[in-house]
Amino acid sequence: MKLDLFIRKVFAFVKRGFITWISYKVRLGIDIATWVARVLLAFFLAKILGNDLLAQRYGGDFFSFLLLGLALERYMGISVKNFMLAIQSEQREGTLEMALMTPTSLSTFLIGQGVWGYVRTTIQLVFCLTVSILFLGARIETSITQILSATFILLISVVSMAGFGLMAAGIIIFTKRGDPISFTFYQLNYLFAGVLFPIEILPLPLQVIGRFFPLTYCLEGIRLILLRGYALTNPVVLRDITALLFLSLFTVPLGLFLFRYGFRRARREGSLAFF
Repeated sequence: MKLDLFIRKVFAFVKRGFITWISYKVRLGIDIATWVARVLLAFFLAKILGNDLLAQRYGGDFFSFLLLGLALERYMGISVKNFMLAIQSEQREGTLEMALMTPTSLSTFLIGQGVWGYVRTTIQLVFCLTVSILFLGARIETSITQILSATFILLISVVSMAGFGLMAAGIIIFTKRGDPISFTFYQLNYLFAGVLFPIEILPLPLQVIGRFFPLTYCLEGIRLILLRGYALTNPVVLRDITALLFLSLFTVPLGLFLFRYGFRRARREGSLAFF
């Protein structure tokens, strides 16, 4: 019964987000135009640069390599910013404290707020991949096995990434200001995680830094699955999965701790409802 109630509450959050999103037609059009622009950016950038030799380890053309990097990077962006922006919005509208006074638990509230962001990002991912495969010649494995394998890695990646989002939300909930975590972490991912190029071209010390980012393992694993046709049992893919699980054990508990600390501090100071 509790699980059924939890699912219905999360679905209500997703439904609210979806209805709000499609109700603003101009914003919806801008979002779709932005998605198309990201696909074209990868396409023309690949045309200019040609096929990078290191990208060949993934077995696909450079366009497909870039496309997956730009598409999957959005999950890191939404993970880092999702909870923070949701908290800011609720505080700005004065509904945060009211929502938490209902029977909805803090964990349900957080998950509900976060799920819609991931659903929207998944819609974007499917849109970009479909357009690229059908019209721009992207060479990506589309078998059920490969898609399910990539989805599995994406799910555990999202968990490890979400820990950073919880840290950011914990800071913003009582400071009411932009936090240092989301901006810094988001920007560093572009350089160290291999969004636009394989991290192997970086100097070794910078490659080591890149290995501390969940997105690095997410991109490597999913690229090998969708561009090379690797299975989950491949040693390199298993290494990526293990690293993501290990990072989750660190980021999620720390993120929950910081969020609960920020929540309790804001409630103690009487500033929970204000932005």
